[in-house]
Amino acid sequence: MLLLEETEYSALRELCEKFLPGSVVLFNMMSIKKAKLPLEVFVDHWPNPTVVVVRSMCRWGNFSDYPVICAFSLYGTLGQIAATNVVVRSIFRDTCKAYSGFILNYWPLAAVDTLREAVKEIEEGSFEVISFGSTRMFWIPPVDYEKLYITEPALPEGFHFDELQPEEAELVDSLWVHRFDGSVDHVRRFISTMPNVCVRNSDGKLAGFSMVHDLMGNEVHLYTMPEYRGRKLAFNIELILARKMLLSNLLPCKYVVPSNYEAMQMAVNSPFWKEINEEFAWLRVHKKAAN
Repeated sequence: MLLLEETEYSALRELCEKFLPGSVVLFNMMSIKKAKLPLEVFVDHWPNPTVVVVRSMCRWGNFSDYPVICAFSLYGTLGQIAATNVVVRSIFRDTCKAYSGFILNYWPLAAVDTLREAVKEIEEGSFEVISFGSTRMFWIPPVDYEKLYITEPALPEGFHFDELQPEEAELVDSLWVHRFDGSVDHVRRFISTMPNVCVRNSDGKLAGFSMVHDLMGNEVHLYTMPEYRGRKLAFNIELILARKMLLSNLLPCKYVVPSNYEAMQMAVNSPFWKEINEEFAWLRVHKKAAN
């Protein structure tokens, strides 16, 4: 198990370019500098890793510092490699011992059962896997960048583009379907450190918005106020946000919950977004409650 120095992140980023689109999230993680989040990046080999594990900390419920883990495979199917990989297993085990659990993002849905079997081996089966749901992933490939830039945004009369302000974090968080205890601080950091786009009406009130996740670099929380839906605000917000992401050296990508019919149709029928053909689960590994 090797812990990379921050000076080696750029080399890992260059390596990710060879494995796009599957490596798009890891590419973005290695591109984000403004958020200045403390990251630990572990690899099984260097400079040609098979598996990369990224661990960071976030606020979660009563925990001011709770671990968040993302695991990536560059040369094969993550689910087949990672659950038996010595790096993944040791980091899972050590994190459970130190924090009694962790959030696991970006795990292949098809490999959740394999993960559950691996977790059973931690401290004699005292940990379990809880699922928050799954998402499908989309990105805008470089071949469509020209189309992205020549498409003119068109807002209805009286509306204009702007940026969210940190003092709007409470409102934005209250409209986030995936909010959790402590997520308002998470959202405030999104707004303060990463690209975001909003649309306001003539009175300056929010009509719609979206922003970029400050760890994984993906579009998150695309929302249009109910009274303004049906006016293509979301399409225009995504158009401008994708351009801002590229200017920040991030590759535009997003996760869509399959049950969100409108969001799925918007992504599938988009002239820009293309699906990455794997569904991902969002999970928590934690200690079972005492009987």
